[in-house]
Amino acid sequence: MHILIDGYTKHTGFLQDKRLISNLLIEAVNLTGMIIVGGPHLKSFGKGYGITGTTTIKESHFSIHTWPEIGGFQMDAFSCHDFEIKPFVSLICQRARLTRGECLVMDRGILEGELVYPRIRYIVNLITAGFI
Repeated sequence: MHILIDGYTKHTGFLQDKRLISNLLIEAVNLTGMIIVGGPHLKSFGKGYGITGTTTIKESHFSIHTWPEIGGFQMDAFSCHDFEIKPFVSLICQRARLTRGECLVMDRGILEGELVYPRIRYIVNLITAGFI
C-alpha cells in the first residue's frame, strides 16, 4: 500500500521544526504498527526553508517534504502491509493543522511473487471527506 498526502497549513512553524517532523514520523509509524529500522533522518535546508525527513521501516519507508514558503508539504507512507488508513490520515491532518489537502491511496508491493503495479484505490479531498 502507498499513501500520499499533499497538504497546506498556516502552521508554517511545523514545516520548519525538525523535532515536530521527527515526532510525527515516529508517531505515524507507531500508529500503523510498523517497525522502525532507521531514522528518522531529517535534513533542514536553512531558516525559512523546508525539511526532508525519512524513516526506514522494516516494511519500507515513510517520508515528508515541507515547503514553508508556500505553507505546504507532501508525505508518503509505503508499506508491504496494509494498515488502517483513516487513523493515519487523521493524525497527519491534526499534527500539521491542515487547512486543505488531498490523499491518494494506491495498491503496490508484491502479490503472489509478482510486483503489483500501482493501482489507485481512491483519491480523496481531505476537507470534503471530513478530515479537516
